[in-house]
Amino acid sequence: MSKAARELARYEAGMVEVDGEFCVPQEVNEARYYIDLGPVFGQVRSAWTLVGRFLLFIPALFLFILAIQLMKGGASAVGPTIQGQFPFANGLSTMGTG
Repeated sequence: MSKAARELARYEAGMVEVDGEFCVPQEVNEARYYIDLGPVFGQVRSAWTLVGRFLLFIPALFLFILAIQLMKGGASAVGPTIQGQFPFANGLSTMGTG
């Protein structure tokens, strides 16, 4: 039996079942640490929080659509001059450029 197998057997022999899970028992004075996994799901939020998020969403959506329109206008102005040149000769190389 290898050293790792012996250590594993020793740890498994000392394990205790707690709430359906097996764990190594802790010392009498050893501190147990609680791990905070983040906010609780289903947390109740006020209506003002939702209104505030909605009021921030509207300008963000406007700016996103504006940016798309500006890129469309710029691409239509530059498109005829670069059409058929090396990096834009076919769809595959155009995706690599993008």
